Amino acid sequence: MDTIHALLSILDFLVPLGLLATALPRRTGFAWRVAIAVVGFAFYFLFTWFAGRGLVLSGGDKLASLLTQVAFFSTFVLLMVGMVAICFEGTAWTALFCASAAYSAQNLAAGTRDFIGICLGTGVQAPGSEPAAFNVLISAAVVLGFYLLFVRPIRKQGLTLVEDRAALLLLAVVIFFNIAFDIASKNLLRYGVSITYVLIISFAHLSVCLLVLYLEYELLFNRRLQVEAAATARLMSDRERQYQMSRETIEAINMKCHDIRHQIRHFPGSGASVDPAVLADIAREVDVYDSKVQTGNEGIDTILSEKRLHCEGKGIEFDCVADGSALRFLSNAELYSLFGNLLDNAIEAVERLDDPTERIVSLNVRSAAGMATIHEENYFDGSVHMKDGAPVSTKGDQLNHGYGFRSMRTIVESHGGAITCGTNGRVFYVNAVIPQPE
Repeated sequence: MDTIHALLSILDFLVPLGLLATALPRRTGFAWRVAIAVVGFAFYFLFTWFAGRGLVLSGGDKLASLLTQVAFFSTFVLLMVGMVAICFEGTAWTALFCASAAYSAQNLAAGTRDFIGICLGTGVQAPGSEPAAFNVLISAAVVLGFYLLFVRPIRKQGLTLVEDRAALLLLAVVIFFNIAFDIASKNLLRYGVSITYVLIISFAHLSVCLLVLYLEYELLFNRRLQVEAAATARLMSDRERQYQMSRETIEAINMKCHDIRHQIRHFPGSGASVDPAVLADIAREVDVYDSKVQTGNEGIDTILSEKRLHCEGKGIEFDCVADGSALRFLSNAELYSLFGNLLDNAIEAVERLDDPTERIVSLNVRSAAGMATIHEENYFDGSVHMKDGAPVSTKGDQLNHGYGFRSMRTIVESHGGAITCGTNGRVFYVNAVIPQPE
């Protein structure tokens, strides 16, 4: 029974941890990274087993036993943080987020089993002495609820948004108290404490577990609101800049039209013709004025119009064919981040090229077979080095994709899609495929 209970406790932690961590992008060499994590996990349990057995055989007192358990459980949480950080991309704060949530889920499952067992009288001898079928049923119910009420909404928010360090440090303190409640609820019966007090402590322990999960969800949700608010403000600022650009372009065209009228008035008497250079200049002004993109998606229209005007000013040809309705399920914040990073990287690469025939950025967005597809390509000079599936800059390289590409990948994968990049000669390309919700 002890072996079954121990294995179930491990699964109570690893399953919630896996449900959360797999929402993050995998690091390069994921298989051997997992192998290292498993070996570290095994060494930890062997060490704690031998250390705990040695403490029992040496007749250690109650205080030493409790302090040892605190050290073991705290080390266990830190080990899980390390496992997530080794295997998946993300900050240490993201790893702490995953580990603390999984630990709370494990405590919630184990605490629920013990609480019900004590109430029914089956766990009076010792927590974990309940029938195996009972333990499995409770664990399955808690993990299912954890997935439906916590993990599934979290996956939609995106774990990489976890950046509030102060809140996470506060959360770490709460986790420490959670560990204390966990140890107390497991040992009070053994020390002869009244069942009534044990039930109160157990109920408080379950409440702390739920509080931790609630705080973590609120932490992520509030961060999401901050990102959305910043993106909305940026979109509004872009609209104002577009208006100013359009007004200035109209004024330039009016000035050119005035010059044409002035020249035409002199035609009858002078026999002069319109200067071809003037007409070419007017044509360029008209091209700039006509550069507003209309894809049927306001968020895409804003970012693509800005980038097209930017390309015009840099002498870069922006070849764009985009069906904005293909990405109607993405928020404005996601669209701005996705296409902003994509096009900023491409423009930065081609604006350093001297050959005008290579100063081209090509973008295609369309819908096909229930999938939204994005294809971007541009010339570059130098070399492209990959790290964790993303291109990074090196000295002499003309690309600076690194962080921006990881941000794009997070957005795409959060919607069940995939994004890849590579080179074909001196052409760099990015392909993304995202399933469209029904």
